[in-house]
Amino acid sequence: MGGKHKQAQRIKNNARPSSSGRSAELLGSSIPQFVGFSTVKESGIVIPGLTLTTDDIDSSIDSNFQLVLKKMNKKDSTTKLKALQEFTELIKTAEIEAIKAVLPFWPRLYCALATDAEHKVREATHVAHHQVVLRAKRNIAPFLKQLAGPWFTSQYDTYAPAASAAKKSFQDAFPKNKTQEAIVFCQEEILSYICENLTVHTVQTLSNAKTTLPEEAEAKYQRVLISSLQGYTLYLNTVSIEQIEKQADLNLKIISHAKFWKLAKHKVASIRSAWFGVITALCQKSPLLSEKEAGHIIGSVFGNLDEKEPVVLPAVWESSLSILSTINDWWKYVSIEKLVLPKLYKVLREGGQGSAAVIFPNLLPIISHIPQITDMNSVYTSFFENMRLGLKNKTVTGSRSESSAISIAFVECLQYIILKNQTDLALCEKLIKTQLFALLEWGLTDSQAPYKVLFNQTGTLIQYLSRNCSNSDFVNYPKYVDYFWNNLGSLFEGLLLNLEHSSNSEALSRLAERQIEFLLSLKHTVKPRKHLKVTFITEKQTESSHPSCDNTGDGDPIQKEYLDSLISIAYKTCKNFVKFVEEKRSKHLLDHLVYLVQEFDSESFFLHLKTQFGIEDDSSLIKIHKKLLIKWLNSKILCSKAVVDLIFLLFKYLKKEEKAEVLNDFINQEACLGWCIAHALSHPHNLDIEVQEWLCNEQISQFLVTIVEKELADECTPDLSLILKQAFTEKSDGELFISKQAVHGIVHTLSKSLTNPMDYPITVDACASFAAYISAILYTANFKLKYGDELFLAMFSLSSFSGIDSESLSNDTLWEVKTAWQDAACILARELPLNEFEILTLKCADILEKQILQNNGNSVGEHVIDLIVDFIKCLQSNNPLRINNALVLLLNRQFIQKWKDSLTRICVKAEFIEGNLCCPYESLSDQQESYIEENKIVNYFIWMELIAHILTKPICEEEEEDVVDKEILTVLRMVEVAGDIENLIVDLFYTLALADSFTKCYQCTKYSLSVASKAKSIKELLQKLVKITSKDFVAKIESILIKNLFSHSWLWVTTLYNFYLEITNEDLCENFVKLFNNPEIQEFPLARLHLVQVFAKHINYDYIWEKLYPIESIIVLRSLILTEELDVQIAEAFSKIDKIQQQSQTRFTYDSTAVRCFTWNDTETVIEVMRLYSAVLTHKPRTIQFNRLDLILVPFALWSTNITKNKARLDDLQVASFIATLAELFVSVVQYIEKCDKEQVINEWQDVFAQDIHKNFVDIWLYVCEKYQEDPNKFHITDMPFLQKFGDAVIHFNHTYLFAKKHANLPKWPKILKHCCTLLTHPVSCLQLWGYHMLIVLLPGLIEVDSVAVNTNTPHEKGLIFEQFKTVLCHTQDIVHSMLMDFRLGEDSCRVEPFTDSYTYTFAYFLVWDILLTLCEQSSTELRYQYADWLKNEDFLSNLLNNIFKLMPVEIMHHTDGKTKRFSEWFTAKFCVCLKDICSSEKIEHMVCYIYMSALSQLSPLVRQWWGQQETRISQIVERVTATFVSPQLCQQELADVAQHDTKFKNMVVKVHPSVREVLAIYTVDEAQMELLITLPNNYPLKGPEVQCNKQIYGTSHRQWLMQLTMCVQHQNGRIWDGLSLWNNNLDKKFDGVEECYICFAVLHQGTYQLPKLTCQTCKKKFHSACLYKWFSTSNKSTCPICRHLF
Repeated sequence: MGGKHKQAQRIKNNARPSSSGRSAELLGSSIPQFVGFSTVKESGIVIPGLTLTTDDIDSSIDSNFQLVLKKMNKKDSTTKLKALQEFTELIKTAEIEAIKAVLPFWPRLYCALATDAEHKVREATHVAHHQVVLRAKRNIAPFLKQLAGPWFTSQYDTYAPAASAAKKSFQDAFPKNKTQEAIVFCQEEILSYICENLTVHTVQTLSNAKTTLPEEAEAKYQRVLISSLQGYTLYLNTVSIEQIEKQADLNLKIISHAKFWKLAKHKVASIRSAWFGVITALCQKSPLLSEKEAGHIIGSVFGNLDEKEPVVLPAVWESSLSILSTINDWWKYVSIEKLVLPKLYKVLREGGQGSAAVIFPNLLPIISHIPQITDMNSVYTSFFENMRLGLKNKTVTGSRSESSAISIAFVECLQYIILKNQTDLALCEKLIKTQLFALLEWGLTDSQAPYKVLFNQTGTLIQYLSRNCSNSDFVNYPKYVDYFWNNLGSLFEGLLLNLEHSSNSEALSRLAERQIEFLLSLKHTVKPRKHLKVTFITEKQTESSHPSCDNTGDGDPIQKEYLDSLISIAYKTCKNFVKFVEEKRSKHLLDHLVYLVQEFDSESFFLHLKTQFGIEDDSSLIKIHKKLLIKWLNSKILCSKAVVDLIFLLFKYLKKEEKAEVLNDFINQEACLGWCIAHALSHPHNLDIEVQEWLCNEQISQFLVTIVEKELADECTPDLSLILKQAFTEKSDGELFISKQAVHGIVHTLSKSLTNPMDYPITVDACASFAAYISAILYTANFKLKYGDELFLAMFSLSSFSGIDSESLSNDTLWEVKTAWQDAACILARELPLNEFEILTLKCADILEKQILQNNGNSVGEHVIDLIVDFIKCLQSNNPLRINNALVLLLNRQFIQKWKDSLTRICVKAEFIEGNLCCPYESLSDQQESYIEENKIVNYFIWMELIAHILTKPICEEEEEDVVDKEILTVLRMVEVAGDIENLIVDLFYTLALADSFTKCYQCTKYSLSVASKAKSIKELLQKLVKITSKDFVAKIESILIKNLFSHSWLWVTTLYNFYLEITNEDLCENFVKLFNNPEIQEFPLARLHLVQVFAKHINYDYIWEKLYPIESIIVLRSLILTEELDVQIAEAFSKIDKIQQQSQTRFTYDSTAVRCFTWNDTETVIEVMRLYSAVLTHKPRTIQFNRLDLILVPFALWSTNITKNKARLDDLQVASFIATLAELFVSVVQYIEKCDKEQVINEWQDVFAQDIHKNFVDIWLYVCEKYQEDPNKFHITDMPFLQKFGDAVIHFNHTYLFAKKHANLPKWPKILKHCCTLLTHPVSCLQLWGYHMLIVLLPGLIEVDSVAVNTNTPHEKGLIFEQFKTVLCHTQDIVHSMLMDFRLGEDSCRVEPFTDSYTYTFAYFLVWDILLTLCEQSSTELRYQYADWLKNEDFLSNLLNNIFKLMPVEIMHHTDGKTKRFSEWFTAKFCVCLKDICSSEKIEHMVCYIYMSALSQLSPLVRQWWGQQETRISQIVERVTATFVSPQLCQQELADVAQHDTKFKNMVVKVHPSVREVLAIYTVDEAQMELLITLPNNYPLKGPEVQCNKQIYGTSHRQWLMQLTMCVQHQNGRIWDGLSLWNNNLDKKFDGVEECYICFAVLHQGTYQLPKLTCQTCKKKFHSACLYKWFSTSNKSTCPICRHLF
């Protein structure tokens, strides 16, 4: 419709060239012949908008160059940039002839592009030009004048890369020696180009207004001006004066143009700076030109002296100096009073306007060139006054460089004016008084004044004047110096008087400090600067200009006079300070007074001070102390460190008696005693005998101890800490400056922090470092133990500590301490006598013992092992003969044997009760009071592990040997030097046997895991030790073990067995034969029996050839019961038992009436018979004939009856063993009866024996329960084997006999239940499991009780069985709830540590819940419903679930896919309830997971209800845990349960699809079908199953049945199978004609599963009793719900 066609946008980096370039390529050879460019002016003027036409292109040029040259004329900067880059590459690669062809066209393009608005184009232009220069070389000469102007000035392009490229091309084109010639050759073109740029061109003429933005045009113009001006400066500085004068016309044309002078006021600072650069170059290089334009130059430069721009300012001042030095009579061209001085004063007054460092160094040349005018005095005055004002400027005082520049310039100018006008006394004194002292007063008083440079410069000035006082040319210099000193004293005194009535202590301190600083500046003379060049001048000039100053020449009278004057001022200042302190009681001046006295310290100085103070009695200086300093010391206001410093400055000028008097005055000065001690300990005062005697004073010792106490309390100052270190310096004779009493006190106090580092967490690091420091001083070959061993033991103790926070004690400090005591140990081991070193070693051993035994059962740290090894290393390197004694003293402690014997008794008792080792010959003592506590047991194993580590730890230091060689060398050396090493190793082997026995018999105790860990470590170390020792040594160990086996038996047999099995790996059978046939063993029958019992697994009856006593044969047979073909031996054994029984029926049946008369051997015979019976019943049941069974059961019944009568003697070891063995026999009998297939045997057991035996065992169980319930603390660890043995029998109880009513003496089940509930909270886990296992036994009977009560509608007097558990459940729940109160549900997880009260009650809590959930699981559906209702009403389940998710491990709640397998087992497998199981935190976590699984399985509706009430965050965690760990298992169980019952329905078929979690039920009636589909969700049972009825039979009311099924599954704890059964029964009853209830519209009630029985007499409708009851209670009516008549 007439609109323009849309064109596609150009794409960046498009491969297709622009249209013009593409056209050029397509033209090819058809391009017309090139005839050259149009005429260009020789002046180099750039014509804006210059373009090429097709007629201008020569066909002789390479086509690529043609195309690139055309592109360079484009308006677009990007196109030009790319063209230049292409041109550069072409130049690099092109032939020289092709480049020559291009050269005629390059200058015009270069002139245009060199000033392009785009900086990248300019840079690329110069880069391309550089390549042209490199390739073309001399061929560029014909075009040099065309290129010269832009090329020369482009070296100062404002874009640095472009300027650098232009400069590089210029330098490469012209060598340094040819540069001036090249410029001269082209100077006309260069000057013409610069002239036109500066005088002709404007913003408009330099750029095309149509294609250039105004901002770009202005920038280009400014850039051209700058480069032209700087290029002109370069021209002037490079070309000779003659050449400049040859082109005078062109130069004058530039500098005489009005436009040129206007640039001095240009708004752009860079342009002004470049312009002043031109002026400087003109003045220096062309006097002729500068003289002609002198008026303009001087006026422009001095008119801009007050220039503020930092960029321009240096150029202005440089040009001004050039004017002063080059233009004669410059002041004739300008008014000094009206122009120069006002502007100069302004600059001075404003402090150089931020550029003082540039301006003020130029002031001296300027002031020296100012001509004499009428009133020079006022000029000088104004000059210095303005300079002082400038120095006080805030910007100047805040800058060090600027204030220094002004201060230096001030003094230099003052020195010059004094030198110039030295005969004018009035003027010079006036300047000194009004200018110099005014500035000094400001420097002394003003807080912001930059005084240091000023003081130094003033000192230099006065020293200069003083050096030249003797010079005849400067006759007034002495007057000026005197004038200075007189006024300086007055100034100091006057300034101090001004502050008399002021309370500004800061101002006073500042004044004093600066006065001293000024005096020191005057004191430190400075030599004049040396000449850096050799010049020859007259001697007179040398003396006047640079007078010598000998800094060290005290003989110089001028120097001496100068110093005397200075010291006189210092005296006066001291006098003023003292007077001020005395009158004003000012403490602030004391420090400054001390400093001043120190700097001018001499005896004459103090004598002068004494005179000043009015003390003229005698020549002694003690009067200063008595009349002045002691008075200050006693003053509360003036007492300070400064007074003490003054006293000690005076100290060296006193006599011996006077020194003692001064020192004694300090004793009662508690406030300053520390300062005095510090001085006394410092050099050179500590060389005085009087000072050394004073330092040993008792008060000094007590003061030093007080410092240490402050250090411990973190109240010590750094000064006091330094005093403490100084106190331990040594005198020339090697003794300490302080007394022995002081050292003991310091060490004793310091040791507190080292021996109890936890009590000093803040200061222990500093104390330890100090202890290491003084250790090197106290423990030397000279002192030995002169100062005691307390510090050494404290450092040793600190090194033995573990668990110290690194923030309290750093590793570096710990290393210092460790190194310190090792160095001390090396010296003491070498120097001390043996008895003294043994005492020291015993003390170290006591420290180690205390540290290890207080470790709460934890392993010995590597640092303790290293500690002992380091101690041994100290002996090895210094006195190796003492290693033996040291090892014995350190390792073989007295408590080890005592604990070993007690632990042996514990393990022997357990082995005896367990039946692992017998004792048929003599009684076994049972001294329970001698048993050790559990923590001592683990400490024993820790100590033995320590011994094993020490014996196998390398102690050699030869680095070139390998590790094995080191270890062999170490152990062999220990064997050689330690005589008792074999006994230590034998004890280690015995320790392994103790550990095996303890961990096997006392597995569920607190430290069993720790003991097992230590035993494993000891075993590995022993294996390592045996490998690296000789065979003879191992044989020696074996012989000792065999000897102990014969003499002691018991666990020594196990020790030797382990030695063969795990250490030497020898054949056990051969070793048994060797030992059993050893003649020596015949004397030890018990050892022989134990040998058989321990080695039983590896031998058979063929090795037992000796004739045995009956009891021995019984024991041997039981031990070898696992071997084959024992029928004969068993028959013989039963025969022997029969004979024993016939010999004494009373003894054999353990008649309770004669039990007191039985010997140990009699009872042991019965016990061993019972053990044999158990072994035979368990391992050889086929050998038991019916008659043999009677031989077992009849005595068994008698034994149970008789021992029950003796249960009160349970504390007796043999009685406990008897009952434990009887329990073992009970288990074997029950297991045998369960597996027996002979009905006669089973009936005989049930009818004759079981009831009475159960009754007897329950009596014993109740007795033991009551025993430990009365006093829980009565339990001892040695009771554990019996409880475990008898507890195994409880597991095999039968509830039938416990609930039997026909037995009158049988304890009632409520009593048993009550004891069980009490045991659940017992602190001993074994007894908790006693109660749990008994409850598990009672469960079927308890369910039966509730079932009978429900079915007969005769509830139990105490309600449901759940009520029996309410008390213990509430009790444990409250404790667990309080424990978990601070944990957030689903986020924080509580880990319950074993063997704590929390663990006991948490364990009991979940045991109770396991019982309750097991009751639900084993009960009927109806009973389970009532149990769930009870839990819901009591609100126990919700508390359980809350606690579960506070105890569930975080790894489960926030699990990852890779860790689910391990935790899944915790949900599916039941936790271990074995009596010997180890208590651990993981066990509680396992219980938590399993109980949650059980709760979901048995009480899913209640869990679902709790889940729905939680907040979103918690519900998501619960759902994730359930879906991951629980739902898969429960779905599998539900579907498996349905699959197992699929054949029990008459009219219904059930199909299970596990892969999709679906159950399909099809009900068929007369070829009609109804389908029910149940689908389990992935988070089942949190979300209930989905129930759908796909097909239905016409006329049936299926909706009510579906609702009933859903209610059963989702709300009534029913399983899928229960719901299907209910649905099937409803349908069966419906089709059988049973009328449904008219309230719930179901045939079977969803809770009671009863039929409708109650009928309305009016309408004849039937109802469920439960439905009708609910109707009556909710409607408050007793009418029929259908007909509304009274029911």
